[in-house]
Amino acid sequence: MSRTTKQIFYGLIFIAILTGFIIICAIPQIEDDVSDVSTESQRQNLQILSFNEVPSSTGLRSDYAIRIYNPNNSFGASAIKYSMDSQKGKTYILPLEKKYIIIINEKKSLKEENFSIGEVVWVKTSSNESENLVAQNKQYSGDEKSAVSATVFNESDYDFLKVDIGVILYNADEDPIAVSYSQLDNVLSREKRFFETIWPQRLNDNVSNIYIQVSSNVMDEENKKVPSA
Repeated sequence: MSRTTKQIFYGLIFIAILTGFIIICAIPQIEDDVSDVSTESQRQNLQILSFNEVPSSTGLRSDYAIRIYNPNNSFGASAIKYSMDSQKGKTYILPLEKKYIIIINEKKSLKEENFSIGEVVWVKTSSNESENLVAQNKQYSGDEKSAVSATVFNESDYDFLKVDIGVILYNADEDPIAVSYSQLDNVLSREKRFFETIWPQRLNDNVSNIYIQVSSNVMDEENKKVPSA
């Protein structure tokens, strides 16, 4: 075998080995791409579980309590844009979470078809840190005005820049009769924070149950931080 023939022969062997190596390296990436497409197709949309119109305490406008559900067990939504007629807002939801969107002071007699969910930013997560925010010592008073007070306890290992508080009051038939929404700023890890929400007039029905939804967007890295030593 001549020298030139040997060089061609060894060159072909080198090319074959290099091609095989490239193919082997590419296989995991191809599998990852297929897996991503499969996961995307298996992810389910958010669901609307209930839609309640609640007369405001002034009687001039209406408030709304809309309960949504995330049926995905490994995906949360770090941002959910929604609209209600002319009013727009943004919220978030953890995997398998059921939570209320509370809309204050909209026009009267809007229906579920007037509410829509827009852009959703999905995040792969199994976080349940928001469950470590609890409302304690709930109290209601209703004389000339109505008020709910409670203490928010941050049991988590994080400080939160923003903590969202939704309050829903129910009558004996479990119908919502008043709602409110507020925020607490800079709630530290292990901190207890008092809050109060007030309706300027006495409610037209008796309060049988107080529901307080306390949450914080744990999927937003700018919203949470580890306490400094």
